[in-house]
Amino acid sequence: MLQEAIYDFKKNGPLILPDLIDNAGAEEMAVYDDYAIIPYSVLMPCSISDVLDMFAHRPELVTLYHYVPSDATNFGHQCCAYSNPATGQMFKLNVMTNASGLVDTLNVTVYESLELMSSDILQDLTLHQARGRFVMKRDEAEIANDFS
Repeated sequence: MLQEAIYDFKKNGPLILPDLIDNAGAEEMAVYDDYAIIPYSVLMPCSISDVLDMFAHRPELVTLYHYVPSDATNFGHQCCAYSNPATGQMFKLNVMTNASGLVDTLNVTVYESLELMSSDILQDLTLHQARGRFVMKRDEAEIANDFS
Protein backbone atom coordinates (compact mmCIF):
# COMPACT_ATOMS: atom_id res chain seq x y z
CA MET A 1 0.00 0.00 0.00
CA LEU A 2 2.87 2.41 0.76
CA GLN A 3 4.37 1.84 -2.68
CA GLU A 4 1.02 2.74 -4.22
CA ALA A 5 0.86 5.96 -2.16
CA ILE A 6 4.40 6.87 -3.29
CA TYR A 7 3.48 6.20 -6.91
CA ASP A 8 0.32 8.33 -6.56
CA PHE A 9 2.30 11.21 -5.08
CA LYS A 10 4.96 11.07 -7.78
CA LYS A 11 2.19 11.13 -10.37
CA ASN A 12 0.07 13.88 -8.77
CA GLY A 13 2.60 16.00 -6.85
CA PRO A 14 3.93 17.77 -9.96
CA LEU A 15 0.33 18.56 -10.97
CA ILE A 16 -0.53 19.98 -7.55
CA LEU A 17 2.59 22.15 -7.18
CA PRO A 18 4.33 22.34 -10.56
CA ASP A 19 6.61 25.20 -9.47
CA LEU A 20 7.97 23.18 -6.54
CA ILE A 21 7.72 19.51 -7.43
CA ASP A 22 9.42 18.02 -10.44
CA ASN A 23 10.28 14.33 -10.32
CA ALA A 24 13.56 15.19 -12.08
CA GLY A 25 14.50 16.94 -8.83
CA ALA A 26 13.65 13.96 -6.61
CA GLU A 27 16.56 12.75 -4.54
CA GLU A 28 17.08 9.37 -2.90
CA MET A 29 13.96 8.35 -1.02
CA ALA A 30 14.05 6.90 2.51
CA VAL A 31 11.41 4.18 2.86
CA TYR A 32 10.30 2.93 6.28
CA ASP A 33 7.61 0.45 7.32
CA ASP A 34 4.62 2.77 7.02
CA TYR A 35 5.93 6.03 5.53
CA ALA A 36 8.53 7.36 3.11
CA ILE A 37 10.41 10.65 2.87
CA ILE A 38 11.13 12.00 -0.60
CA PRO A 39 13.49 14.99 -0.76
CA TYR A 40 13.14 17.24 -3.79
CA SER A 41 15.45 19.94 -5.09
CA VAL A 42 13.36 22.93 -6.10
CA LEU A 43 14.48 23.76 -9.63
CA MET A 44 13.62 27.45 -9.30
CA PRO A 45 14.19 28.53 -5.65
CA CYS A 46 11.57 30.93 -4.31
CA SER A 47 10.62 32.81 -1.16
CA ILE A 48 8.68 31.18 1.64
CA SER A 49 5.83 33.65 1.04
CA ASP A 50 5.62 32.38 -2.56
CA VAL A 51 5.43 28.81 -1.23
CA LEU A 52 2.68 29.78 1.22
CA ASP A 53 0.76 31.41 -1.64
CA MET A 54 1.08 28.20 -3.66
CA PHE A 55 -0.24 26.20 -0.70
CA ALA A 56 -3.15 28.61 -0.20
CA HIS A 57 -4.24 28.35 -3.85
CA ARG A 58 -4.53 24.56 -3.76
CA PRO A 59 -7.79 23.36 -2.15
CA GLU A 60 -6.33 19.88 -1.68
CA LEU A 61 -3.68 21.31 0.68
CA VAL A 62 -4.04 22.48 4.28
CA THR A 63 -1.35 24.81 5.61
CA LEU A 64 -0.18 23.61 9.02
CA TYR A 65 2.19 26.42 9.97
CA HIS A 66 4.61 29.17 9.02
CA TYR A 67 7.42 29.21 11.57
CA VAL A 68 10.22 31.74 12.14
CA PRO A 69 13.09 30.61 14.40
CA SER A 70 14.58 34.12 14.61
CA ASP A 71 13.68 37.51 13.18
CA ALA A 72 17.40 38.28 12.96
CA THR A 73 17.89 36.10 9.86
CA ASN A 74 16.06 34.80 6.79
CA PHE A 75 17.64 31.37 7.28
CA GLY A 76 15.57 28.56 8.74
CA HIS A 77 12.07 29.93 8.17
CA GLN A 78 9.78 26.94 7.71
CA CYS A 79 6.33 26.11 6.50
CA CYS A 80 4.38 22.91 6.31
CA ALA A 81 1.21 21.76 4.58
CA TYR A 82 -0.57 18.45 4.32
CA SER A 83 -3.02 16.88 1.94
CA ASN A 84 -6.64 17.25 2.91
CA PRO A 85 -7.65 13.74 4.05
CA ALA A 86 -10.90 14.09 2.08
CA THR A 87 -8.83 13.85 -1.14
CA GLY A 88 -7.72 10.29 -0.33
CA GLN A 89 -4.05 11.28 -0.58
CA MET A 90 -1.78 11.07 2.46
CA PHE A 91 1.28 13.33 2.38
CA LYS A 92 2.93 16.23 4.18
CA LEU A 93 5.19 18.91 2.67
CA ASN A 94 7.97 20.59 4.67
CA VAL A 95 10.12 23.45 3.37
CA MET A 96 12.81 25.60 4.95
CA THR A 97 14.68 28.66 3.72
CA ASN A 98 18.41 28.48 3.01
CA ALA A 99 21.06 31.08 3.95
CA SER A 100 19.84 33.29 1.08
CA GLY A 101 16.28 33.23 2.43
CA LEU A 102 15.02 31.07 -0.44
CA VAL A 103 13.35 27.67 -0.50
CA ASP A 104 15.51 25.31 -2.55
CA THR A 105 14.49 21.95 -1.08
CA LEU A 106 11.19 20.31 -0.24
CA ASN A 107 10.72 17.21 1.88
CA VAL A 108 7.63 15.14 1.22
CA THR A 109 6.45 12.53 3.69
CA VAL A 110 4.09 9.97 2.18
CA TYR A 111 2.04 7.90 4.63
CA GLU A 112 0.42 4.49 4.53
CA SER A 113 -2.36 5.39 7.00
CA LEU A 114 -4.34 8.43 8.11
CA GLU A 115 -3.69 7.54 11.75
CA LEU A 116 0.07 7.81 11.31
CA MET A 117 -0.31 10.96 9.21
CA SER A 118 -2.45 12.75 11.81
CA SER A 119 -0.14 11.83 14.70
CA ASP A 120 2.94 12.92 12.72
CA ILE A 121 1.32 16.25 11.84
CA LEU A 122 0.54 16.92 15.50
CA GLN A 123 4.07 15.91 16.49
CA ASP A 124 5.54 18.24 13.84
CA LEU A 125 3.52 21.12 15.28
CA THR A 126 4.54 20.27 18.85
CA LEU A 127 8.25 20.08 18.01
CA HIS A 128 8.20 23.66 16.72
CA GLN A 129 6.36 25.18 19.69
CA ALA A 130 9.33 25.20 22.06
CA ARG A 131 11.39 27.77 20.17
CA GLY A 132 10.93 30.62 17.71
CA ARG A 133 7.46 31.85 16.82
CA PHE A 134 4.60 30.93 14.55
CA VAL A 135 3.50 33.50 12.01
CA MET A 136 0.50 31.22 11.58
CA LYS A 137 -0.45 27.75 12.74
CA ARG A 138 -3.47 25.55 12.40
CA ASP A 139 -5.30 24.88 15.64
CA GLU A 140 -5.20 21.29 16.96
CA ALA A 141 -9.01 21.18 17.01
CA GLU A 142 -9.07 22.08 13.30
CA ILE A 143 -6.52 19.35 12.59
CA ALA A 144 -8.61 16.81 14.51
CA ASN A 145 -11.65 17.92 12.51
CA ASP A 146 -9.74 17.40 9.24
CA PHE A 147 -9.17 13.76 10.20
CA SER A 148 -12.62 12.96 11.60
